[in-house]
Amino acid sequence: MSYITSMIMAMTGNIASGLRRYLKKIPWWLGGKGKTPPEDIGGPHGFIAFKKAVNDPGHEEYHEYRKWLHLKEDEVWNRHEFNLPQVQHRLIKI
Repeated sequence: MSYITSMIMAMTGNIASGLRRYLKKIPWWLGGKGKTPPEDIGGPHGFIAFKKAVNDPGHEEYHEYRKWLHLKEDEVWNRHEFNLPQVQHRLIKI
């Protein structure tokens, strides 16, 4: 019984060791808060204008911003949203 247990522990140790070496090579993001401004938004003033318009159907630039971001009709752009799995996936690709 101890032979099998020792063998399993050795195999598990090798797998864990290999996994640790692999994970050290990948950048990991542990958390965050909020979305980043879209590319080419026009600096801080452009981002403020964007936040006011993107979810306000009465705003004159509402449709332009939504088309730019490829948002669906019922989709809301939430500046507080942070998608950790999506960020991690993008980092792995780097």
